[in-house]
Order: sequence, then C-alpha cells, then structure tokens
Amino acid sequence: MTKESTLEKERIVVKEFQRLLRSGKDLSTESMYEDAGKKCFLHWRTAGNVVSRHYKTVITNEMREFAAELKEIEFSVLLKQFCDKFKVCKREGRLILGYIR
Repeated sequence: MTKESTLEKERIVVKEFQRLLRSGKDLSTESMYEDAGKKCFLHWRTAGNVVSRHYKTVITNEMREFAAELKEIEFSVLLKQFCDKFKVCKREGRLILGYIR
C-alpha cells in the first residue's frame, strides 16, 4: 500500500466521522468509528486511531489555553463557550476538550 493511498483512506475516514458527528443523531462513538471505517475496509479501532490522530493535530495552543483558563467552571458552560469561540458543534467540542484534558 502506498503512502498516498493510506493518506486518502485517512481523509475518507475523518470526513465520514465528521459527517456522522455533526449529523445530530445520537450515535455512539464506536458506531461512528465503525461506519467511518467501513468505506475503507478498516476495523472500528483502526478508524478510531485515525480520528484520534487527526483531532490531536487539530488542537491549537489557543484551544489549550482557553480550556485551561476556564477549567474551574462547569463543563457545560466551558463546552458552550468553547464551541462558540472555535465554531465547532457540541459533540466535536466535547471530543476536542476530552483530548485536551
């Protein structure tokens, strides 16, 4: 398998995961990994690793600092402010904050 085909598979998995994440449906994370991985014939854990790597690279120092400054407030308030500031949906904000913590 070439590096280009691997990168293309990773892009497909991330794009599909984000589509599911932002769909508004109450899907489990595992089922979203599974569905995102199906298009590329990947096991849900492998798809989960791809998604995890992607989101860990998306996190900026500004996001880390913002979360650190507001760590003393209730999580639901932090989540709302984080989503508003960084223009992400609620589930995506929760995911990113989870990686930051």
